[in-house]
This record gives sequence, structure tokens and C-alpha cells, in this order.
Amino acid sequence: MVISLKEAQEKLPDLFKKAVGGSEVIITNDEGVAARLTVARSTDLPKRDIFGSMKGVFKMSEDFDAPLEEEEKSIYGDA
Repeated sequence: MVISLKEAQEKLPDLFKKAVGGSEVIITNDEGVAARLTVARSTDLPKRDIFGSMKGVFKMSEDFDAPLEEEEKSIYGDA
């Protein structure tokens, strides 16, 4: 199905249903530029970051905040 942009604006809910149902919907403007309305698979949708979703993935050493040894201070600098 090929439809003009002006007509598509008026019929978007119907065009959406047709695309979800498997029909090909192509929308054109006056300059001849076309866009295809297609179904997006759930894997195509952007993923939302979920707070805490990485919990347990990274492990921190028990002594991560312990003072540096003299040798390490020379390597990493004395903060």
C-alpha cells in the first residue's frame, strides 16, 4: 500500500494496524521521498537502563580502600 503523507496523517491508527498485521505500508511526500512503516521486533527496541541491573556482576576486593604500600605509591602517585 502506498499512501501520501497528508493522507497517512489522517489514517495513522489504521495504517499502524495494517503494518502490525503484515501489510507493507509506504508513505510518500510531495518530493517523492518515501518511508516504510514496519513492525519493530522487541529486540529492535532500545533497552532501558534499570537501576541495579548489574548487581553481582562486578566484585570488589575486600581491601580496595586499604592504604597503598610504598611501592604502589611510587607507581600510582601519592594522592
